[in-house]
Amino acid sequence: MTSLVSTLIGLAFLLLAWRSWQQTMLDEARDRLFDMRDSLRDHFATKPRGLRHPIYRELRGLLNAHLRGTERMRFVGFVWFSRKVNPEIVRYLNAQIESRFQTNDKDLAKQIHQIRTASARTMQKYMICTSSFAMLLVLTCVPVALYNAARSGVSHLSMNLKRAMVTALDATVISPERFEWATQLKAA
Repeated sequence: MTSLVSTLIGLAFLLLAWRSWQQTMLDEARDRLFDMRDSLRDHFATKPRGLRHPIYRELRGLLNAHLRGTERMRFVGFVWFSRKVNPEIVRYLNAQIESRFQTNDKDLAKQIHQIRTASARTMQKYMICTSSFAMLLVLTCVPVALYNAARSGVSHLSMNLKRAMVTALDATVISPERFEWATQLKAA
């Protein structure tokens, strides 16, 4: 009887910790997106066209869409959704999104790429870290990375862990490019 009570109390604490973890991850993701949006505004405020630049509006719209949809994004739902979408729709949406971010300015193109990738990775991290299924998937990759790191030397441990995590994310259909069109399609 005491073991049953102890187990129930342990499960209650585990559930409380999991909910706190999810809220912490939500706050962290939203803070990163707000910081990206602020740095974007600061960058464009110093440019000749300023905040009226069409690329600024598109990037700000993308970051705002991520901010609005953060709480609703779920790993399993996203994977299911991205697997069920017609490939023709994917190609069409990719072309539409890419056309909105076209520029001849190499510095601006680099910044566009950085912001789009960073915002997609932030959302991916949030979805992974708040999904018990995805956390289990990622945690199974860690022993493989540790084994490979031990074989190649301890100095490469951090690099191998990061590579394994990114590979696991990309292998589960969450590349930044696919994430962006799925976010846009869900928002529509």
